[in-house]
Amino acid sequence: MSRAREKRVYPGGNTGEGFYSYYHYVLPPEQANRIFILKGGPGGGKSTLMRYLSDNMLQRGYDVELHYCSSDLESLDAVVFPQIGVALMDGTAPHSRDPKYPGAVDEIVDLGQYWNGQELRNRREEIIAASQAASRSFQSAYRALMAAKIVHANWEAPYTQAQDFGWVNQVTQRLAAMILNGHSVNPVPGKERHLFGAAFTPAGPTEHFAYLLDPVEKKFLVKGSPGTGKSTLLKKIGQWAKERGLDVEYYHSPLVPTNVDHLILPQLDTVIATSGEIFPYEATDVLDVINLDDGLDQAKLAPHRDNIAADKDLFFTMLQRAIAYVRQAKEGHGRLEGLYVPTMDFSRLNEAREEILHKILAIAEETTAAKTEH
Repeated sequence: MSRAREKRVYPGGNTGEGFYSYYHYVLPPEQANRIFILKGGPGGGKSTLMRYLSDNMLQRGYDVELHYCSSDLESLDAVVFPQIGVALMDGTAPHSRDPKYPGAVDEIVDLGQYWNGQELRNRREEIIAASQAASRSFQSAYRALMAAKIVHANWEAPYTQAQDFGWVNQVTQRLAAMILNGHSVNPVPGKERHLFGAAFTPAGPTEHFAYLLDPVEKKFLVKGSPGTGKSTLLKKIGQWAKERGLDVEYYHSPLVPTNVDHLILPQLDTVIATSGEIFPYEATDVLDVINLDDGLDQAKLAPHRDNIAADKDLFFTMLQRAIAYVRQAKEGHGRLEGLYVPTMDFSRLNEAREEILHKILAIAEETTAAKTEH
Protein backbone atom coordinates (compact mmCIF):
# COMPACT_ATOMS: atom_id res chain seq x y z
CA MET A 1 0.00 0.00 0.00
CA SER A 2 1.31 3.49 -0.91
CA ARG A 3 2.12 6.08 1.72
CA ALA A 4 -1.03 7.03 3.62
CA ARG A 5 -2.28 10.59 3.44
CA GLU A 6 -3.71 12.60 6.32
CA LYS A 7 -6.22 15.30 5.39
CA ARG A 8 -7.51 17.89 7.88
CA VAL A 9 -10.76 19.82 7.49
CA TYR A 10 -13.68 21.28 9.47
CA PRO A 11 -17.23 19.92 9.02
CA GLY A 12 -18.82 22.86 10.85
CA GLY A 13 -17.92 26.35 11.91
CA ASN A 14 -18.53 29.41 14.04
CA THR A 15 -19.63 31.75 11.26
CA GLY A 16 -21.25 35.07 10.44
CA GLU A 17 -24.52 33.12 10.23
CA GLY A 18 -24.16 31.36 13.58
CA PHE A 19 -23.04 27.74 13.88
CA TYR A 20 -23.07 26.39 10.33
CA SER A 21 -22.81 22.71 9.51
CA TYR A 22 -21.76 20.78 6.43
CA TYR A 23 -21.81 17.64 8.56
CA HIS A 24 -23.92 15.70 6.05
CA TYR A 25 -20.97 15.85 3.62
CA VAL A 26 -18.52 14.12 6.01
CA LEU A 27 -19.48 10.76 4.47
CA PRO A 28 -22.91 10.51 2.82
CA PRO A 29 -24.46 7.22 4.00
CA GLU A 30 -25.26 6.19 0.43
CA GLN A 31 -21.50 6.10 -0.23
CA ALA A 32 -20.57 4.41 3.05
CA ASN A 33 -19.96 0.84 4.16
CA ARG A 34 -20.30 1.77 7.82
CA ILE A 35 -20.84 4.93 9.87
CA PHE A 36 -20.32 4.72 13.62
CA ILE A 37 -22.35 7.46 15.35
CA LEU A 38 -20.90 8.26 18.76
CA LYS A 39 -23.35 9.39 21.44
CA GLY A 40 -22.33 10.60 24.87
CA GLY A 41 -21.59 13.60 27.04
CA PRO A 42 -18.80 16.19 27.06
CA GLY A 43 -15.53 14.64 28.16
CA GLY A 44 -16.97 11.21 27.44
CA GLY A 45 -14.12 10.06 25.22
CA LYS A 46 -15.59 10.55 21.72
CA SER A 47 -12.68 12.58 20.33
CA THR A 48 -10.07 10.42 22.08
CA LEU A 49 -11.63 7.27 20.63
CA MET A 50 -11.61 8.77 17.13
CA ARG A 51 -8.00 9.90 17.53
CA TYR A 52 -6.93 6.41 18.62
CA LEU A 53 -8.63 4.73 15.68
CA SER A 54 -7.38 7.27 13.12
CA ASP A 55 -3.79 6.92 14.36
CA ASN A 56 -4.11 3.13 14.20
CA MET A 57 -5.46 3.11 10.65
CA LEU A 58 -2.92 5.68 9.45
CA GLN A 59 -0.11 3.46 10.77
CA ARG A 60 -1.64 0.55 8.84
CA GLY A 61 -1.37 2.56 5.63
CA TYR A 62 -4.93 3.82 5.20
CA ASP A 63 -5.74 7.41 4.21
CA VAL A 64 -7.41 9.35 6.99
CA GLU A 65 -9.56 12.48 7.05
CA LEU A 66 -9.56 14.29 10.39
CA HIS A 67 -12.59 16.53 10.80
CA TYR A 68 -11.75 19.02 13.53
CA CYS A 69 -14.04 20.84 15.94
CA SER A 70 -14.08 24.60 15.27
CA SER A 71 -14.48 25.36 18.98
CA ASP A 72 -11.60 23.23 20.28
CA LEU A 73 -8.22 23.03 18.54
CA GLU A 74 -7.48 19.47 19.61
CA SER A 75 -10.93 17.91 19.45
CA LEU A 76 -12.29 15.85 16.55
CA ASP A 77 -15.89 15.88 15.30
CA ALA A 78 -15.39 13.01 12.85
CA VAL A 79 -12.84 10.80 11.13
CA VAL A 80 -13.19 9.17 7.71
CA PHE A 81 -11.31 6.28 6.13
CA PRO A 82 -12.19 7.03 2.48
CA GLN A 83 -10.62 3.94 0.89
CA ILE A 84 -12.93 1.62 2.82
CA GLY A 85 -16.01 3.86 3.16
CA VAL A 86 -15.98 4.05 6.96
CA ALA A 87 -16.54 7.04 9.25
CA LEU A 88 -16.89 7.75 12.94
CA MET A 89 -18.93 10.83 13.81
CA ASP A 90 -19.81 12.76 16.93
CA GLY A 91 -23.58 12.47 16.99
CA THR A 92 -24.26 15.01 19.75
CA ALA A 93 -25.32 18.68 19.55
CA PRO A 94 -24.68 21.02 17.81
CA HIS A 95 -24.04 18.52 15.00
CA SER A 96 -26.64 15.96 15.98
CA ARG A 97 -26.61 12.97 13.66
CA ASP A 98 -29.09 10.13 13.80
CA PRO A 99 -28.99 6.93 11.74
CA LYS A 100 -30.40 7.24 8.22
CA TYR A 101 -30.02 3.54 7.45
CA PRO A 102 -29.90 1.90 10.91
CA GLY A 103 -28.06 -1.40 10.95
CA ALA A 104 -27.47 -1.43 7.20
CA VAL A 105 -25.00 1.47 7.29
CA ASP A 106 -25.28 3.34 10.58
CA GLU A 107 -24.32 1.94 13.96
CA ILE A 108 -24.86 3.85 17.21
CA VAL A 109 -22.10 3.66 19.80
CA ASP A 110 -23.51 4.72 23.18
CA LEU A 111 -20.66 6.02 25.33
CA GLY A 112 -23.19 7.07 27.96
CA GLN A 113 -23.23 3.49 29.23
CA TYR A 114 -19.70 4.02 30.59
CA TRP A 115 -20.48 6.91 32.94
CA ASN A 116 -21.76 6.84 36.51
CA GLY A 117 -25.28 8.22 36.21
CA GLN A 118 -25.74 8.72 39.95
CA GLU A 119 -22.65 10.91 40.20
CA LEU A 120 -23.90 13.05 37.32
CA ARG A 121 -27.34 13.39 38.90
CA ASN A 122 -25.66 14.50 42.11
CA ARG A 123 -23.99 17.35 40.15
CA ARG A 124 -27.10 18.26 38.21
CA GLU A 125 -27.12 21.97 39.10
CA GLU A 126 -23.42 22.41 38.28
CA ILE A 127 -23.86 20.67 34.92
CA ILE A 128 -26.86 22.81 33.97
CA ALA A 129 -25.10 26.03 35.03
CA ALA A 130 -21.89 25.20 33.13
CA SER A 131 -23.84 24.19 30.02
CA GLN A 132 -25.91 27.37 30.04
CA ALA A 133 -22.82 29.55 30.56
CA ALA A 134 -21.07 27.98 27.56
CA SER A 135 -24.22 28.41 25.47
CA ARG A 136 -24.43 32.12 26.36
CA SER A 137 -20.80 32.62 25.32
CA PHE A 138 -21.45 30.93 21.98
CA GLN A 139 -24.49 33.15 21.35
CA SER A 140 -22.36 36.23 22.10
CA ALA A 141 -19.70 34.93 19.69
CA TYR A 142 -22.29 34.46 16.94
CA ARG A 143 -23.67 37.97 17.42
CA ALA A 144 -20.14 39.38 17.17
CA LEU A 145 -19.45 37.32 14.03
CA MET A 146 -22.71 38.49 12.48
CA ALA A 147 -21.65 42.09 13.17
CA ALA A 148 -18.21 41.36 11.67
CA LYS A 149 -19.89 39.93 8.56
CA ILE A 150 -21.96 43.12 8.13
CA VAL A 151 -18.88 45.32 8.50
CA HIS A 152 -17.03 43.07 6.03
CA ALA A 153 -19.82 43.74 3.50
CA ASN A 154 -19.04 47.47 3.84
CA TRP A 155 -15.34 46.71 3.33
CA GLU A 156 -16.19 44.72 0.18
CA ALA A 157 -18.65 47.18 -1.39
CA PRO A 158 -16.20 49.75 -2.87
CA TYR A 159 -14.13 46.96 -4.45
CA THR A 160 -17.22 45.35 -5.96
CA GLN A 161 -18.34 48.69 -7.42
CA ALA A 162 -14.88 49.30 -8.91
CA GLN A 163 -14.39 45.79 -10.35
CA ASP A 164 -14.62 44.99 -14.06
CA PHE A 165 -16.63 41.76 -13.87
CA GLY A 166 -16.57 41.31 -17.63
CA TRP A 167 -12.80 40.96 -17.32
CA VAL A 168 -13.26 38.59 -14.34
CA ASN A 169 -15.55 36.42 -16.51
CA GLN A 170 -12.85 36.23 -19.19
CA VAL A 171 -10.21 35.29 -16.60
CA THR A 172 -12.55 32.63 -15.20
CA GLN A 173 -13.12 31.16 -18.65
CA ARG A 174 -9.38 31.06 -19.44
CA LEU A 175 -8.58 29.35 -16.14
CA ALA A 176 -11.37 26.81 -16.63
CA ALA A 177 -10.14 26.03 -20.15
CA MET A 178 -6.64 25.43 -18.78
CA ILE A 179 -7.87 23.06 -16.05
CA LEU A 180 -10.78 21.32 -17.80
CA ASN A 181 -9.12 20.95 -21.19
CA GLY A 182 -10.18 17.66 -22.81
CA HIS A 183 -13.18 17.13 -20.54
CA SER A 184 -16.50 17.46 -22.34
CA VAL A 185 -19.93 17.65 -20.73
CA ASN A 186 -20.79 14.25 -19.28
CA PRO A 187 -24.29 12.71 -19.11
CA VAL A 188 -23.48 11.74 -15.50
CA PRO A 189 -22.50 14.78 -13.42
CA GLY A 190 -19.82 14.51 -10.76
CA LYS A 191 -20.48 14.52 -7.03
CA GLU A 192 -20.02 17.61 -4.91
CA ARG A 193 -18.84 17.92 -1.34
CA HIS A 194 -18.94 20.93 0.96
CA LEU A 195 -16.73 21.49 4.02
CA PHE A 196 -14.68 24.22 5.68
CA GLY A 197 -10.94 24.50 5.15
CA ALA A 198 -10.49 26.95 8.03
CA ALA A 199 -12.24 28.08 11.21
CA PHE A 200 -12.55 30.78 13.84
CA THR A 201 -11.29 28.84 16.86
CA PRO A 202 -10.40 29.86 20.42
CA ALA A 203 -6.85 30.47 19.11
CA GLY A 204 -8.08 32.80 16.34
CA PRO A 205 -8.33 32.18 12.59
CA THR A 206 -7.01 28.62 12.16
CA GLU A 207 -6.32 26.49 9.08
CA HIS A 208 -4.72 23.19 8.13
CA PHE A 209 -3.60 24.13 4.62
CA ALA A 210 -0.44 22.02 5.00
CA TYR A 211 -2.72 18.95 5.16
CA LEU A 212 -5.42 20.17 2.76
CA LEU A 213 -3.92 22.29 -0.02
CA ASP A 214 -0.17 21.62 0.00
CA PRO A 215 -0.38 17.89 -0.91
CA VAL A 216 -2.40 18.61 -4.08
CA GLU A 217 -0.12 18.35 -7.11
CA LYS A 218 -1.49 21.08 -9.41
CA LYS A 219 -2.09 24.42 -7.71
CA PHE A 220 -3.64 27.62 -9.00
CA LEU A 221 -3.78 30.65 -6.71
CA VAL A 222 -6.37 33.42 -6.89
CA LYS A 223 -5.68 36.64 -5.01
CA GLY A 224 -7.72 39.79 -4.65
CA SER A 225 -9.29 42.24 -2.23
CA PRO A 226 -12.66 41.43 -0.62
CA GLY A 227 -15.50 41.67 -3.12
CA THR A 228 -13.41 41.28 -6.27
CA GLY A 229 -15.02 37.97 -7.31
CA LYS A 230 -12.87 35.15 -5.94
CA SER A 231 -15.75 33.03 -4.61
CA THR A 232 -17.84 33.53 -7.76
CA LEU A 233 -14.90 32.41 -9.92
CA LEU A 234 -14.51 29.21 -7.89
CA LYS A 235 -18.23 28.43 -7.92
CA LYS A 236 -18.41 28.78 -11.71
CA ILE A 237 -15.45 26.50 -12.34
CA GLY A 238 -16.80 24.02 -9.79
CA GLN A 239 -20.13 23.89 -11.62
CA TRP A 240 -18.45 23.44 -15.01
CA ALA A 241 -16.25 20.66 -13.61
CA LYS A 242 -19.27 18.87 -12.15
CA GLU A 243 -21.06 19.08 -15.52
CA ARG A 244 -18.05 17.30 -17.00
CA GLY A 245 -18.44 14.35 -14.65
CA LEU A 246 -15.73 15.45 -12.22
CA ASP A 247 -16.14 15.33 -8.45
CA VAL A 248 -15.83 18.72 -6.78
CA GLU A 249 -14.85 19.62 -3.22
CA TYR A 250 -15.88 23.11 -2.08
CA TYR A 251 -14.15 24.54 0.99
CA HIS A 252 -16.21 27.37 2.37
CA SER A 253 -15.51 30.65 4.14
CA PRO A 254 -16.09 30.58 7.90
CA LEU A 255 -17.21 34.22 7.74
CA VAL A 256 -19.79 33.83 4.94
CA PRO A 257 -20.40 30.06 4.86
CA THR A 258 -22.04 30.07 1.44
CA ASN A 259 -18.92 31.64 -0.10
CA VAL A 260 -16.13 29.38 -1.38
CA ASP A 261 -12.47 29.87 -0.42
CA HIS A 262 -10.91 26.83 -2.12
CA LEU A 263 -11.89 24.32 -4.80
CA ILE A 264 -10.35 20.84 -5.14
CA LEU A 265 -10.88 18.53 -8.12
CA PRO A 266 -9.66 15.15 -6.76
CA GLN A 267 -9.60 13.26 -10.08
CA LEU A 268 -7.39 15.96 -11.62
CA ASP A 269 -5.28 16.35 -8.44
CA THR A 270 -5.92 20.08 -8.81
CA VAL A 271 -6.74 22.88 -6.39
CA ILE A 272 -7.76 26.46 -7.02
CA ALA A 273 -6.90 28.16 -3.74
CA THR A 274 -7.55 31.74 -2.71
CA SER A 275 -5.45 33.97 -0.51
CA GLY A 276 -7.14 36.73 1.47
CA GLU A 277 -6.71 39.05 4.42
CA ILE A 278 -8.11 36.63 7.02
CA PHE A 279 -6.56 33.39 5.77
CA PRO A 280 -3.54 34.14 3.56
CA TYR A 281 -2.08 31.24 1.59
CA GLU A 282 1.30 31.11 -0.10
CA ALA A 283 2.78 28.22 -2.06
CA THR A 284 5.98 28.07 -4.08
CA ASP A 285 4.80 25.43 -6.55
CA VAL A 286 1.75 27.14 -8.08
CA LEU A 287 1.18 26.80 -11.82
CA ASP A 288 -0.44 30.22 -12.13
CA VAL A 289 -1.31 33.20 -9.91
CA ILE A 290 -4.34 35.32 -10.77
CA ASN A 291 -4.77 38.67 -9.02
CA LEU A 292 -8.32 39.95 -9.38
CA ASP A 293 -7.20 43.37 -8.16
CA ASP A 294 -5.84 43.80 -11.70
CA GLY A 295 -9.42 44.41 -12.83
CA LEU A 296 -10.10 47.27 -10.40
CA ASP A 297 -10.73 50.82 -11.61
CA GLN A 298 -8.43 52.68 -9.21
CA ALA A 299 -10.12 56.02 -9.98
CA LYS A 300 -13.46 54.63 -8.72
CA LEU A 301 -11.75 53.18 -5.66
CA ALA A 302 -9.79 56.30 -4.65
CA PRO A 303 -12.63 58.27 -2.96
CA HIS A 304 -13.33 55.31 -0.64
CA ARG A 305 -9.82 54.70 0.73
CA ASP A 306 -10.54 56.16 4.17
CA ASN A 307 -13.79 54.20 4.55
CA ILE A 308 -12.06 51.00 3.43
CA ALA A 309 -9.32 51.44 6.04
CA ALA A 310 -11.85 52.22 8.79
CA ASP A 311 -14.09 49.27 7.90
CA LYS A 312 -11.11 46.93 7.74
CA ASP A 313 -10.00 47.98 11.24
CA LEU A 314 -13.54 47.68 12.60
CA PHE A 315 -13.93 44.23 11.05
CA PHE A 316 -10.82 42.86 12.73
CA THR A 317 -11.88 44.45 16.03
CA MET A 318 -15.24 42.66 15.84
CA LEU A 319 -13.53 39.42 14.80
CA GLN A 320 -11.28 39.57 17.86
CA ARG A 321 -14.33 40.14 20.09
CA ALA A 322 -15.98 37.09 18.54
CA ILE A 323 -12.89 34.96 19.08
CA ALA A 324 -12.71 36.11 22.71
CA TYR A 325 -16.27 34.84 23.18
CA VAL A 326 -15.41 31.53 21.46
CA ARG A 327 -12.51 31.23 23.90
CA GLN A 328 -14.87 31.85 26.83
CA ALA A 329 -17.24 29.21 25.46
CA LYS A 330 -14.40 26.70 25.26
CA GLU A 331 -13.43 27.45 28.87
CA GLY A 332 -17.05 26.92 29.90
CA HIS A 333 -17.21 23.67 27.95
CA GLY A 334 -13.97 22.63 29.64
CA ARG A 335 -15.62 23.07 33.04
CA LEU A 336 -18.49 20.91 31.81
CA GLU A 337 -16.07 18.21 30.65
CA GLY A 338 -14.42 18.36 34.06
CA LEU A 339 -17.71 17.30 35.64
CA TYR A 340 -18.13 14.30 33.32
CA VAL A 341 -14.59 12.92 33.06
CA PRO A 342 -14.34 11.66 36.69
CA THR A 343 -17.54 9.65 36.22
CA MET A 344 -16.31 7.73 33.15
CA ASP A 345 -15.14 4.11 33.24
CA PHE A 346 -12.36 4.45 30.68
CA SER A 347 -11.25 0.82 30.99
CA ARG A 348 -14.60 -0.30 29.57
CA LEU A 349 -14.40 2.44 26.94
CA ASN A 350 -10.99 1.11 25.88
CA GLU A 351 -12.49 -2.34 25.44
CA ALA A 352 -15.21 -0.83 23.24
CA ARG A 353 -12.70 0.97 21.02
CA GLU A 354 -10.86 -2.33 20.39
CA GLU A 355 -14.17 -3.88 19.32
CA ILE A 356 -14.75 -0.99 16.90
CA LEU A 357 -11.21 -1.31 15.54
CA HIS A 358 -11.83 -5.03 14.94
CA LYS A 359 -15.01 -4.18 12.98
CA ILE A 360 -13.21 -1.53 10.91
CA LEU A 361 -10.37 -3.91 10.05
CA ALA A 362 -12.90 -6.57 9.01
CA ILE A 363 -14.56 -4.06 6.66
CA ALA A 364 -11.12 -3.10 5.31
CA GLU A 365 -10.36 -6.75 4.60
CA GLU A 366 -13.71 -7.26 2.85
CA THR A 367 -13.23 -4.08 0.78
CA THR A 368 -9.73 -5.11 -0.28
CA ALA A 369 -10.95 -8.59 -1.23
CA ALA A 370 -13.82 -7.13 -3.29
CA LYS A 371 -11.43 -4.81 -5.16
CA THR A 372 -9.07 -7.71 -5.84
CA GLU A 373 -11.92 -9.78 -7.34
CA HIS A 374 -12.74 -6.95 -9.72
